[in-house]
Amino acid sequence: MAPGEQPTVPMPSGHQPVSRFGAEPRGASRFVDDLPETLEWTGEFGAELVLFNPFCRWLSREGHLRQRRILTYRGMRCFYDDLDCREIVEKDEPRRWTIPQVDAPWLPVKDEITFDGLGRSALHVYADLRRKFGDLPLVPDIAADRPLLVVHNKPGFTR
Repeated sequence: MAPGEQPTVPMPSGHQPVSRFGAEPRGASRFVDDLPETLEWTGEFGAELVLFNPFCRWLSREGHLRQRRILTYRGMRCFYDDLDCREIVEKDEPRRWTIPQVDAPWLPVKDEITFDGLGRSALHVYADLRRKFGDLPLVPDIAADRPLLVVHNKPGFTR
């Protein structure tokens, strides 16, 4: 890629965005038009961080989240509190493994491992969590200048 060139990013079903930083991706309206009023995540922490949260961030950036609620698990508010949404509600129940195609059919990408074979989606905006949480005190044994690695294993899960 030439210096200064902005990459295009694959979209589901062959749709292509205008550019990574430009207008709303063509075909994106099909992911917005039928969204429920409450966007609920049910499932594992890692999948929430790589599938649901980035999609909510994209919706917020594009102004599609203002009239919607986010329903997530207890302790997750800090990952959503900077989004422009009507309300963030934390449910008090244990996490469980689910299939996103069933519990969140409106998600544009449903497979956190293969990203549905599409690569990076234009409908995902990933937060800079190091910057977001950088001012918080860390456990003394954790160096602030080292990267933070979030591991979410799938015991017994194979393809």
